[in-house]
Amino acid sequence: MTELQTLKKKKRMNKAAPEDLTRLKLLQDGEPLSAADLEKAKKREADRKVADKAAFEAKKKEKSSELGPLAPPELRHQESLDIPPDHPRIVQMKEALLPFTQIEAHDSRQDEFVLFTRGVSITAGDVRAARKAMKL
Repeated sequence: MTELQTLKKKKRMNKAAPEDLTRLKLLQDGEPLSAADLEKAKKREADRKVADKAAFEAKKKEKSSELGPLAPPELRHQESLDIPPDHPRIVQMKEALLPFTQIEAHDSRQDEFVLFTRGVSITAGDVRAARKAMKL
């Protein structure tokens, strides 16, 4: 029986010490993915890619049909001049930075001036950087 199997058995029987649970977590994190898991993930990604391409093509056809086939070329390509919507990751980052932008950091304070300390120090420079990032 391997060490991992022994520790799993101890955990099921509620006989595992805290050190055993720590070792179990380390061993589980180190377990590589099986070939079946990798194949499932690759298939999911391929399906998602096909669905995204189909959705993009449908959206593209819908926009071109709104303008009509006889519209001048500069109007048919107008959607490429529009500002694209933010990427979902950028939206998440902006939501995460929003609380920092609502904190007031007086301009007379140096960037190293600590405003809060709760596990991590938040400085005036962090607040200014968050505001600058939100403007981008």
